[in-house]
Amino acid sequence: MMGKRHREDPGDPAAPSGYYVPWREDRVLRLGTDFSGLDVVVLVLRRLGVLFEHCFSSDSDPKVRALIQHQHKPNILFEHVTARVTALCPAVDLYVLGPPCQTFSSAGKQAGTSDPRGQLFLNGLDYVVLKRPRVVIFENVPRITQHKNAVEVMFAVLDKADYKVWWQILDSQDYGVPQQRKRFYLVAVLITGNLEPFSFPGRLTQLTMTRLDDMIPRRRGGSPDWRPIPPRPRAASLVTIEYEKLAAKRINPYRTPVCVDTGGTPAWVSSSVGRVMTLTKSHCEAFSYWSSSKGDFLDVDDYTRLQGLDVGDLDWQGAGVTRRQFAGMLGNAMAANVLEFVIPCALKSAGMISNRRYIEMSQNSFRRWGRLRTHTVSTAGSAATV
Repeated sequence: MMGKRHREDPGDPAAPSGYYVPWREDRVLRLGTDFSGLDVVVLVLRRLGVLFEHCFSSDSDPKVRALIQHQHKPNILFEHVTARVTALCPAVDLYVLGPPCQTFSSAGKQAGTSDPRGQLFLNGLDYVVLKRPRVVIFENVPRITQHKNAVEVMFAVLDKADYKVWWQILDSQDYGVPQQRKRFYLVAVLITGNLEPFSFPGRLTQLTMTRLDDMIPRRRGGSPDWRPIPPRPRAASLVTIEYEKLAAKRINPYRTPVCVDTGGTPAWVSSSVGRVMTLTKSHCEAFSYWSSSKGDFLDVDDYTRLQGLDVGDLDWQGAGVTRRQFAGMLGNAMAANVLEFVIPCALKSAGMISNRRYIEMSQNSFRRWGRLRTHTVSTAGSAATV
């Protein structure tokens, strides 16, 4: 039975006018990203075994672009979404974007769309309307949901453009990595004749203390690398404050892994037991996260693992990027482990992979990241469709 009428697939000139042709699984997926950062999605697609062509990326930071060009080599690398003609951009099948979050974040001024940075997502919507990718994945901070003028515009535009839309707040610690990193994920799938139901991936069992130590190695037992508190006086004072709070709760930070963020003031210092708090660009650049079990500050290798990546995935030194710059990029990155679970769900919903391939991808990810707790998450409220 022929599905709903749509424009022809821009990537298949042989498609009959007015209809999308069914997706062939041996077809090369075309990828485009905006506000690309480390372009984590490229690494995830390779990890999933998806054959793809990296059509374009964009980022306003020249050092980020240098890393993208060195590592990923997209066909086109735009300097900024506002400095291009959208109509001339190549069409893609999977479009991933993570616009600036500062104006929506609880750590910012909550200016929302009144700040020019809070309006940049509109450039992404322009691309979607004009080029009609089969799948769109949008990531941002959870507080964007409180800015109704942004979220409602997204839903309205995507609905009018014939997309089915789902959204959910997902936390990186629920997908195999000991970092508390909640993010707003929106998945939009173009309504075609082969559209299938979509559901966000089920959560995994959170990491135990031992697995946290596996990710951030414990250095104890007389090792010269291990220290009970930081050598920096200010950081040592903040760590001591948190250790005293933990001791009052009968938590021994020398036995239980604890992360203390020393980038704040005594009034704002925070710690997290058994996992790491949300990594941020500025605090990663300052290397302010102290690990009680490591007896040292977290470094770029730790940040890499905590963002679901493998050490060595990104040749930042070969791109001429400094350690500090790369640390900041990691603090700003999308969580690779979360994308690894979301992307197969989206591709299956769009009819771009078979059920057999979806199961294969999912099982590989489950084996990689941990034991599955549940196969579905509630779709009430936040996972609503438009």
